[in-house]
This record gives sequence, structure tokens and C-alpha cells, in this order.
Amino acid sequence: MNTKNNRVLAIIPARRGSKGLPGKNWRIIHGKPLIQWTIEHAINSRLIDDIVVSTDSSEIFKICIDFDVEVLSRSKKLSGDNVSMSDVVIDVLEKFSDIKHRYIVLLQPTSPIRSEGEIDKYLSTFIQNDQTDSAISVCEVPTWMSPQFCKTVNSKGLMTSDPDVTDTQKKIIGRQQVCEKYYYPNGSMYMSDVSSFLKYQTFYQKNTLSFVMQKWKSIDIDDIFDFTCAESVLENLSLFEKQAEVHESIQELEETKSKA
Repeated sequence: MNTKNNRVLAIIPARRGSKGLPGKNWRIIHGKPLIQWTIEHAINSRLIDDIVVSTDSSEIFKICIDFDVEVLSRSKKLSGDNVSMSDVVIDVLEKFSDIKHRYIVLLQPTSPIRSEGEIDKYLSTFIQNDQTDSAISVCEVPTWMSPQFCKTVNSKGLMTSDPDVTDTQKKIIGRQQVCEKYYYPNGSMYMSDVSSFLKYQTFYQKNTLSFVMQKWKSIDIDDIFDFTCAESVLENLSLFEKQAEVHESIQELEETKSKA
């Protein structure tokens, strides 16, 4: 970005503790520590001006030094399991308030499959859209996981019975394509105007733009299963990218036919 009034700050939150997969942020995945993938994405972005890693880990600190990335030592108060990401972002903004940033982009190290090209693409779209104050990357919920099909299970292990939901399911089963589409935040990218974030203290604001990412790019590493899936994608990245291109071409062709 490189203009005084449009500086972009990338925040990479990477605490030491992880119950699902201990030490995951510096665990080696496809030849690199997990966090290194995100650091390199931020460094190679054309639109990101400054990068800050918020951490309480000496291991992560050492990795950041190798890449000459700014590190903010996170306090114990902000290092627990129940600390909100908003508190971490506010802490960074307060500590770096002397540098006037217009925008922030939060990049979680647990989403290594995004690219710097995607960061720039979505940042550019967000910045040019004056109708929104924030943006979040999302992924479409698979039809079979739609809330229209989901049930709760009580303490006795019994599934709840909702007559209305059951009737809806009966009508939908066999023609799942008519289900309403749902999306979940995939954890890859969160963007906001700084002033708007400080006002709402969340990335979920009044006018939040969504960026839909493909399922294979939306792996958010929380446990060994996620880690293994992400590693498999990274090891076969060119294959996934080619398949994605074919899929997009087919979709474009179908859309053209439907308009004809």
C-alpha cells in the first residue's frame, strides 16, 4: 500500500499453548514450521506494509527473528485458552499506535494454504469497497452438515426430535441441491478498517463482507487430523490448483449455458 493514510498492518497471533495439538504453530509441515507459511505470505504480499507477530512462545520468537519480523511479547493475561482474538488485536493496536495504520488483516498461522496472491486480491477488493468496514474469509458448509440436517444429543445420548425439522428433512432428502446455503468463517483472513474495529471491537461488524474460499483452502489446523489433511494438500498443491482451475472452468461454462 505504502501511502501514509492507507497503511496495512498484518497481525499474526501465535500463542504457545494448544490443547488439540501441542506446539502446532512451530511444528514442521511440508518442510517448514507452520507459522513460517503465514509469515512468508505476509512478507510477499504487495499490500501489507507492516507485520507483527503476537506470541508468548520463545520458539516462535526465534523463527520471527530469522525473518526480521516484529514480535510483540504477549502477556500472561492474553495467553490463556479463553482469551478473545479481539483482545489480542486491541493489544497490538495499542502497542503500535505510533504508526498510523488505516487497515488491519489478521492472518492465523493455522491456515497455511492461503497464498499472498489471495491476501492481496481480497485486501484490494475490501479496500475499494466503501460500503463495508470489515471482511472475513468463509467456506460453504457442506449440504450434509447444514443446520437443516443437524440434531442435538442430550445427556442420555438420545437425539432431539423436532417435528418441524423432521418434516423439512423429509422434503429435502433426495434433492439436497435445494438446501439454503450456509457459510462458516474458515479462519484464514480477517480484515477491518482500524477505526471500525476499535468501535465494534470485533471483525463481525455492521457491514461485513465475505470472501468465499474453496474447501481445500479452508483447513484450519486444530488437531492432528487437520494437520495431516493440510500437509497432504501442501504436498500436492499443484494438483489441487489444477483441479480447482478445471472446476472453475466447468462452473463458468454452466453459468454461460444457463444465461443463453
